Amino acid sequence: MSQRTYLATGLVLLAMSFPAYSDSPADFGRFLSKPQTEWDADGRDMSLLSDFVYEDQHHTRWTAKKGASINGASIPQVFWGIIGGPFEGKYRNASVVHDTECEPPYKHDWRDVHRMFYNASRAGGVPMYKAKTMYMAVYFCGPRWTWNGVKPHDSCFQRDTLIRGMVVLRKNPALSLEAIEAFTPESLASQVTDAELAAERTLLDHDLTKGGNLDLPKLLP
Repeated sequence: MSQRTYLATGLVLLAMSFPAYSDSPADFGRFLSKPQTEWDADGRDMSLLSDFVYEDQHHTRWTAKKGASINGASIPQVFWGIIGGPFEGKYRNASVVHDTECEPPYKHDWRDVHRMFYNASRAGGVPMYKAKTMYMAVYFCGPRWTWNGVKPHDSCFQRDTLIRGMVVLRKNPALSLEAIEAFTPESLASQVTDAELAAERTLLDHDLTKGGNLDLPKLLP
């Protein structure tokens, strides 16, 4: 399993302890139907039997086309044992559209695709803290691709930097997606003390141990 995936794991674990805000999923758009799928012969992937559409809050439609293969691969697999597999739970529908958008030929900028995943997750009922944590993990450690001739650089943060980002989100739950995207190791280090980082690591250690289904020595060396 890749380092990027391990780094993202802690953020999702921490998000599980956060309370939900009261804003409505309808504020983030809607899914126009339920996904119609069938299992492929490999027993892991699924194929869409009809178009599946997410319409965001700006009325832009994101369509996963009939015949597309989906398997949740756009979401790090280590998430699956924590929040459920890609075909279950409140982020299931969002993962279907995100999967197809993360496969060539690419139709949108990778940044817009990850933002769509955040909004679609909220539309599916994922609480704000959890959705923002997943967004931070996917934005910094998820799929990227060249868009309009611009090749993205690999910006996946070190684990402690990501945990500092989670502390910042705890302090300021109203932080915008633009502000999350602007995180740098330096800015996060200036906002989170070593004591706060240590406390968050302790919480992470506790949650991982309670979960009992992750490779703790590899994740927390």
